[in-house]
Amino acid sequence: MAGFEYLDRAARSDGELLIMTNQATKSEQIWWLNPAWVAGLMGILVSVAAYTTPESMYLKQWKTPKYIDFDIFMVCIALSLLFAFGAAAAMMVAKKENPADWRRDLPWDLLERAFWLCVGLSIAGYMVWATVAVARGATLGLALAVIRGEKGAIYEMKEVYLGTISGVTTMTQLGIPAMILGVMISTVKGWKRVVGPIGLLFVLAIIRALFNAERLAIIELAVPLVVIALRLKVVESPRFRGGFKGLLQFAPIGGGVILLGIFGVFEYFRSWSSYYSGGDQSFWTFVVLRLTGYYVTALNNGALAISRLDTIDAPFSVLHFLWRFPITGKLMDAAYPAIKLDAVRLDPYMQILDREANPEFNNSSALLPPVVDFGIPGALLFWLLAGVLCGLLYRWFLDGRASGLLLYPVFFTGVTETTRIMYWGEGRAVTAFLILLPLAWLCGTWAKRAYRDERRLIWQQSH
Repeated sequence: MAGFEYLDRAARSDGELLIMTNQATKSEQIWWLNPAWVAGLMGILVSVAAYTTPESMYLKQWKTPKYIDFDIFMVCIALSLLFAFGAAAAMMVAKKENPADWRRDLPWDLLERAFWLCVGLSIAGYMVWATVAVARGATLGLALAVIRGEKGAIYEMKEVYLGTISGVTTMTQLGIPAMILGVMISTVKGWKRVVGPIGLLFVLAIIRALFNAERLAIIELAVPLVVIALRLKVVESPRFRGGFKGLLQFAPIGGGVILLGIFGVFEYFRSWSSYYSGGDQSFWTFVVLRLTGYYVTALNNGALAISRLDTIDAPFSVLHFLWRFPITGKLMDAAYPAIKLDAVRLDPYMQILDREANPEFNNSSALLPPVVDFGIPGALLFWLLAGVLCGLLYRWFLDGRASGLLLYPVFFTGVTETTRIMYWGEGRAVTAFLILLPLAWLCGTWAKRAYRDERRLIWQQSH
């Protein structure tokens, strides 16, 4: 804590010591960081869009019949509202009057070491991944073919040369906690220490998005960075007042434009130049319809899955990483031998899409898969509890507690993706949690011990 003076002691008339801190008063909120608002509004809007879109448009634009009916539409609305209710209730119950002083309460040396560890391992993962791709036969000519948008080039690069490498691609996901830790460190030690590594990780994510058709690699770095930066650098800034605060409330509009632009750039290389150019649509019409399709067909596919698959009574979608990690995968196969959903040839969901929908749009949203996992009652309970958890983390995020600052930005990424994918259950998010959860516990333990020592010292000085 060198370089920071947080306590200001003044003697009372009766000789007691009054402790005052420079904690921020009640944290101001940006409405669109609130999980209740985000999940509630997105769930309702996308559900309405998916239900009201005529089947003729599904068939023409996305090459799939329409499966979402009124009953499934109402299930989607109920799941979204239950999540929002759980989040709002948890925030009210956990509400505190005095936010924590995160500048004083966090072990900055530990966080900085964790930051550099995440950066180093993530970069190492990318280097090994690229080396293996070259060893498998990837060439500069193929890379240039991807950039030129030659037909089939990106598919060959992704499926043949950039296939998942157990442990290695997992390491690259440590860029997510690096974003959060980097912003936190920059608030006390300046941007110069972290801007280079953060920039490099973004460059690597852009390359990954281009050659592996993986735009999520950029989103899952950018969203946590923006969320934690807003909390630490904007909300507590004296400039976060008046007109600027009002303008920031409309940021989702600008964010939507940015998302459309990023999506369009990468979709140009992924599909437009190879398959769809030269048709009767302009490029940007294609981009808007394509992006819309990823969301409405996700709910439509979820409705199809519910109508064709029996309840499996297993947390396959909500804890999907357990089937993907090497050790836990064997345990889950032993516990649920009837579930063979990860083997491509045996995946009933993909078989259903091949027969009755369009496997090019293969997302199933996050809202509806828990219905296949647990049935409708179980899915309702799951989304209520998920809302409670996100609401607690958001409350702690506003209060400046380590658990909220470290974990909520990643949870928020999942909140924004609920109508498209179950992000929380994927290994890419769990890898970040494996670093951030222990860090949150260590930070909390450190803060409690420091507080006890401080109180003991004050008591000794006052007696």
